[in-house]
Amino acid sequence: MNALLLALLAWIGGQTGYAVPSAEELPAVERLDPAAMRQVVYPHASTERARQRTVLGAYDVRQGVNGTIYLSTDVDLADEASHEVLVHELVHFLQYRSGRSYRCIGRMEAEAYAVTRAWLAARGLPDRHDDVAIFFASKCPDEMPALF
Repeated sequence: MNALLLALLAWIGGQTGYAVPSAEELPAVERLDPAAMRQVVYPHASTERARQRTVLGAYDVRQGVNGTIYLSTDVDLADEASHEVLVHELVHFLQYRSGRSYRCIGRMEAEAYAVTRAWLAARGLPDRHDDVAIFFASKCPDEMPALF
């Protein structure tokens, strides 16, 4: 796993300018079943609402020395296309590690999705991300458009 993380981090660093950490500075990676992933990301969601969510990855800066990436057991690491989940979460790891200031978490998502999309494009892999979902995930609360 460390070799994969370092290779992805080297690519991300080349695209973003973030400093690439050494093997000793990598985040922990924990594999969780889909239900546990939903609980990690949406601990306060209603049971019905939480069941509707698909969560493939998450980064928690508070867990472990260098944070922890939670990765769903639904992610097949033998499939290169599935590495996009790790790319996205590793961008968050580097964002926190860099000490950069972000106006809100949405700004961090915008960058993580942009890097993920660039990674997919560089490999000729399809981008199945929902532009509308990315739009809303990338906004700060005071920037949310009125829907009514």
